[in-house]
Amino acid sequence: MFGFMQPSIRVGLVDNGAFGLRLEGDYDIDCSESQICYTPCDDSCYAEVSGIKIGRDFHWQRDMVLRFKGRMMLQKRGDGSSSLINILPVEEYLRSVISSEMNPNAHPEFLKAHAIISRSWLLRMISTPRCRSSVDSESCGYVEIDEKSDNETLTRHISWTDVEAHKNYDVCCDDHCQRYQGITHINKEASDAVAQTHCLVMVDEDGQVADARFYKCCGGITEQFSSAWQDKDFHYLRSVVDPYCDPSQMTEQERQKILTTILKDYDAETTDFFTWFAKVSASQVAERLKSKFNLSVGDVVDIKPLKIGDSGRIVELIVEGADSSVVIGKELAIRKLLSDSHLYSSAFTIDRQLVEKEIVFTLKGKGWGHGVGLCQIGAAIMAERGYSCEQILRHYYPGIKLEKRY
Repeated sequence: MFGFMQPSIRVGLVDNGAFGLRLEGDYDIDCSESQICYTPCDDSCYAEVSGIKIGRDFHWQRDMVLRFKGRMMLQKRGDGSSSLINILPVEEYLRSVISSEMNPNAHPEFLKAHAIISRSWLLRMISTPRCRSSVDSESCGYVEIDEKSDNETLTRHISWTDVEAHKNYDVCCDDHCQRYQGITHINKEASDAVAQTHCLVMVDEDGQVADARFYKCCGGITEQFSSAWQDKDFHYLRSVVDPYCDPSQMTEQERQKILTTILKDYDAETTDFFTWFAKVSASQVAERLKSKFNLSVGDVVDIKPLKIGDSGRIVELIVEGADSSVVIGKELAIRKLLSDSHLYSSAFTIDRQLVEKEIVFTLKGKGWGHGVGLCQIGAAIMAERGYSCEQILRHYYPGIKLEKRY
């Protein structure tokens, strides 16, 4: 698919935001009307960038100062905005991803498995035609339909996000795509995991590189692709039972190891992702419906699951109001609606109560993330229990094969 040449990747570090850029070492500088390109003269060079946001819009959002190898490109656009882009070979990029997505001191078989899925996802993305206009809005991730029933109109606001949102580079550096935090946290273990799986990707029954999705914690059952993105499914992204992610099946030693040697330091700040509780009032739902989706139903009366996936994740949620009702989906939109940032997942039950004359919804949830593909917590536990890299991949992606692609 990519011949014998290792492809390069364009990673968006900052998109129309304030940042600082410091170059260490000698760089060749090439300027044009629309961009400035900085090319390192030798391998000792690096760029230090301040003001990079990680965990954007999630509860762990923060700014970081990070260092990057490779070419740096400042791209200016006609509207006055700009992007800072890092251009580097795929394998170098992956060394950083493996050190950024999880603690690079995790079990080697887990790191190797993640190197393969991160490489597979990336090559799938850069080889897939992108939606660059509003003509094909469904493939871009947004559908709004007004359905009439019994002389009433029900608005269905169904949305999702994917890499089609990036028009000036291949992938971003944050959770929207894959965490990429430069050379700051790379260690020998992460480098070895990438080197030992060099060029290896997962392919499906037709020989296509797998769309290898992953997330933090499934909560016991993984989810199918269509619950989070387009209305299509892949045989290797179907729902599977995952006993390795069940905290009741873990030893106390395994639970502690998750927090100390598997999760990144800022991920380990979140200790209640296996099961969690949240409260949201009807007035908060109404306010977020307006501020985040520009929709109004009057005073919110109730919220109810309309469509639930195999993992228990709510795919479509109906918001009933005094004036009208609206359906919100898919899972990420629901998580945004019911939280200032995002709920951990959409796998929750709803208890409606009247508290001091105000309607309050108590959510009892499980898991962290969309639930499609590999569960990082479950995969890490599998590795700790002696499963190989390939066994881990075959558990979460049934029917896949491994092949070298460049």
